[in-house]
Amino acid sequence: MKAFYSSLHHSQRKNMWEYIPVSPVCDELPKILKRQLDEMVKFSQTNLDNCKEGRVGVLFSSIYPVERGWFDENNITNILLGTELFTKSAICSSGFNEMLVNSLVNDITNNKKVNYFQDLSTEYYYLNSNQAKSEDNNKTFFMANSFDEIEAVELNNDNTNIALIFNIEGGHSLIDFTTYKVARNTPFRKVNKRKYSEYKRYKEQIFRNIDILKGEGEKEIYIDGNAVNMHFNHTPLFITFAHHFWNLLCGHADSLNLGGDILLNQNRAKGRKFSRLGREVLHKLLERDDNKRRILIDIKHLSIRAREEFFKIWKNDYYSKGDSFPIISSHAAVNGRQSYGLRKRIEMENNYFNDADINMFDKDIRIVFKSDGIIGLILNEVRLPGFQSSIKLKKNKRKIRKLLKKDPDDSRIEELKSENKQIYLQCLVTNMFHIVRTINEKRAWDIISIGSDFDGMIDTLDNYYSATNFINLKNDLNTFIDNCNNLLHISIDNEEFKYLKFGYTTNEILDKIFHTNAIEFLRKYFHDDFLKKGIKHKYMDINKLDELDPEDYGLSKRQRIVKISDEEIGLVKMRKSRIIMKDGEQISKLVNTIKSKDNKLKVKLIISGPICSKTVKYLKGNNIDIVSVS
Repeated sequence: MKAFYSSLHHSQRKNMWEYIPVSPVCDELPKILKRQLDEMVKFSQTNLDNCKEGRVGVLFSSIYPVERGWFDENNITNILLGTELFTKSAICSSGFNEMLVNSLVNDITNNKKVNYFQDLSTEYYYLNSNQAKSEDNNKTFFMANSFDEIEAVELNNDNTNIALIFNIEGGHSLIDFTTYKVARNTPFRKVNKRKYSEYKRYKEQIFRNIDILKGEGEKEIYIDGNAVNMHFNHTPLFITFAHHFWNLLCGHADSLNLGGDILLNQNRAKGRKFSRLGREVLHKLLERDDNKRRILIDIKHLSIRAREEFFKIWKNDYYSKGDSFPIISSHAAVNGRQSYGLRKRIEMENNYFNDADINMFDKDIRIVFKSDGIIGLILNEVRLPGFQSSIKLKKNKRKIRKLLKKDPDDSRIEELKSENKQIYLQCLVTNMFHIVRTINEKRAWDIISIGSDFDGMIDTLDNYYSATNFINLKNDLNTFIDNCNNLLHISIDNEEFKYLKFGYTTNEILDKIFHTNAIEFLRKYFHDDFLKKGIKHKYMDINKLDELDPEDYGLSKRQRIVKISDEEIGLVKMRKSRIIMKDGEQISKLVNTIKSKDNKLKVKLIISGPICSKTVKYLKGNNIDIVSVS
């Protein structure tokens, strides 16, 4: 969703339901620059009217204080464009109005304060205020704090309500800088060792801001010049830890295509690992207790080295200690590469996938799956198609432009557009099936969803450029998969193609990707039980599971156990009273008795009532998984 920058008096705030058109400044650019920006969608793609038209009932809304690096004209930019053209291109590409862009450029030119956390707080204030409702009051959105709030509203049958889930795009959002040069030029070493004053100062500041995000204390913000004490009533579900520029916390992946990396400089800390400060901040975000929620981590934009380090932290400090959490890759594509490392140019050119480092390696896919996380497939032409597909798309677009000039009614125009559409669909389907082939389990279909990155200043797929196109995209994918017997371009033959569907129909697969998987992810993790206590929720109709004879497992007849799968059984404790430590000790004994009969079985405690936090910690310490069922 386009940033609103509601803290600025000159930001010309728009209603969130309202369509934000392309700026007329775009028409003032030279042809060569205009052509470069033509591929980037410059109007609002996920304004809430668009979402309703596309039958979007739940929206992950990432608040993004725009990094000032986007508006920092370096020497090359100055030579090629000059200040005036650079500013106009920034207005055109960002969708911001001229006054706002001039204000941001002025912050850089005059080396002013860069208050990212202030920007984040005011954007949240705007989302959470009455200003964000539709003017006719017939349409509303609400910021959800848990899955129960989403489930309580029948969103699919409601033409007025949309649930927004608050997330943060970029770890820079947690920091306020004294000047722009400090934000841009603070060296890695100054936040990588405790002895430096920068490390101490930023740690104190960021920790305080994280506590505010988790509901402790208030943040003073300024709305149209007036001071307001603002409290966060919603803790973000996740944060995209890295983004396009150095954020003091970790290295980022190269995210700019050829041309963008010439005009903008994202080299500082690109490809680096976590700084010591970044590791401390990571653990602070992941802290949880009875009063504060854990904030989950989105790995998109992390450099390879930072990704490797994060996965080790997840495994050693959380997963191995029974305190696992799902890893998110919110707007991703796959690169088809098994492991990290350099590749030859010919390998890149022959790879059907887009083999950029920012995309997901097979190793990344496996770890996200192991964590029970989720992957959102991006709808971005720069990131999704591989080398050969990108060349074909560009050639077709050039032909279309030439034909439109000569004869707009030429039948070849539609033929070329149709060919490009098939390339987009093939890229998406290939990404889906590669993820499933990498995991080689039916459950792999459970971790794939749509993570469009709409309103993220991206080059969208021409046929599917906004939320209004989701219905068409799903229908087109259905037709494509039903008419497809193989994916020979990635060595999936007819037999393997059928096998990888694991018995699902095409419609079932697409229902999961476009709706069910995201909803089930929220059901499991978007609530206090998990974010404060580490207890997953799961939809499970106990009465439809096969009952097992407790005496076969050494238990008395009054105990109830059910078969979850061939490898898992559930010890059922459905009760209204609170499960306390004494109950937990008894449960632990029962589980050990079951395992003594068959140590290969995984036993889960199935509950529907409240449970004491100390009991949760005790049971998890004894390797007993807890599932709270709806």
